[in-house]
Amino acid sequence: MTPRQHHGEANPPKPVDTDRPKEPKHCIALLDDNADIRRLVRTMLERDYIVVDFDNAVSLLQFLDRKPCDLIISDLSLPNMDVFDFIAALKKDGRLAGIPVVALTASGSDETRKRALAAGFIAYLVKPAPMYQLLSVIAQNLRKLA
Repeated sequence: MTPRQHHGEANPPKPVDTDRPKEPKHCIALLDDNADIRRLVRTMLERDYIVVDFDNAVSLLQFLDRKPCDLIISDLSLPNMDVFDFIAALKKDGRLAGIPVVALTASGSDETRKRALAAGFIAYLVKPAPMYQLLSVIAQNLRKLA
């Protein structure tokens, strides 16, 4: 027993710094036409990130025109717009060109992987990708923004 404990004095609580602002969360856009995939990935990410999800590239481009996100996770099979046209549209827009885009797709083809990486995807993950892989890719790329 320490003398303080012997005399019945409690260890004082550590002060809580309530005035310090919390770091803003990064915004991640999730693009997949499958609602179940969007719900699963959003649930896994929304504790640490602001997650906005879209079922088509046209809607995401309209959103990004108003509020750019820090990273995009995209399937390769999309309605309304080919994903490679979507990447090209991002790269043409000076405000959006630097947003890292991660492919999360069911296609494990080497040819598709090479085409996606050549088009500008920064990583290529095949569903069902382990969540730790996705989280690692996100963390690595958001760290580069800091």
